[in-house]
Amino acid sequence: MIWDQFFEWLMTWESRSVTNHPSDPGGQTAWGISRRYHPNWGGWDLVDAGQTHTPDFEHWVSAFYRTQYWTLWERFSSRLAPVVVDTAINMGEVYAIQCLQDSLNRLAGSKYVYVDGRWGSQTSAAVRSSDQSSVALSMCALRLAEYGRRGKNGDPRRVFLDGWINRVRSLMEVI
Repeated sequence: MIWDQFFEWLMTWESRSVTNHPSDPGGQTAWGISRRYHPNWGGWDLVDAGQTHTPDFEHWVSAFYRTQYWTLWERFSSRLAPVVVDTAINMGEVYAIQCLQDSLNRLAGSKYVYVDGRWGSQTSAAVRSSDQSSVALSMCALRLAEYGRRGKNGDPRRVFLDGWINRVRSLMEVI
């Protein structure tokens, strides 16, 4: 999957809209970008001006996701890169690396790399020598399990559970 394909797929899940759902810990989001977690993003001026359905705004959003996430992981296979990037966008960068490390360990059948959520030489070497397609699918399975934990009764994020599950299923179909 190349960047343009990934971005179009991502927008089907993040939507091209501005929201402020009370159960979303990210608070106000514009096309999936959280003001709480990315307060210095240059596109907030356009959001505040109500100009979120313009080619200029789409450029701001695409550039953000590409530089913040895609360029860090595009060196992976066309199956693994979208999974790592989407995991980082939806669940945080530390969790994405932990999930990647956990997947590497599970596929190796042992503690192959230390699961610390940090990108280092050991994790990098393990990814390079892995079957990246299997790692991608393992990460999807781990995400589904984590979403199940996050969506338990009483958790305000439960309202997002079906969407999270459908998002991962969709990702598995396109990789």
